[in-house]
Amino acid sequence: MNEQDRPEAPHPETGHAARPDGRDDDGATSASALPPARSGGRRWRASSPEVVIFLATLACAGSIALTALKLTGVVDWPWLWVLSPLWGVFSATLLFALLFGLAAAFAAIAGRRTGRSERPQRDPR
Repeated sequence: MNEQDRPEAPHPETGHAARPDGRDDDGATSASALPPARSGGRRWRASSPEVVIFLATLACAGSIALTALKLTGVVDWPWLWVLSPLWGVFSATLLFALLFGLAAAFAAIAGRRTGRSERPQRDPR
């Protein structure tokens, strides 16, 4: 007797055998026909551009809120501190540009030392 000919075991709660389409005798979908619940697995993760956009938006919103408080006289802070949420965006941009520039320079130097170049080699004929 192969696996396809074997009768379905009765459902533990109802005692009815599930039909091949996954429905019980009363027409309800049996638990065995549903996909298994994922107890772990891969979670949703934000991509880098989404995180950067979120943080930049948060910094701008903070700057707008602090500017409104400064202009209405609620806080008596210097403008340097009122605009401080924008410092993070500015410094992160500078840091990224610096790291990207250093990585590009290192790759160019390493390529010269190993004899690899960016230009395709010409045929000597």
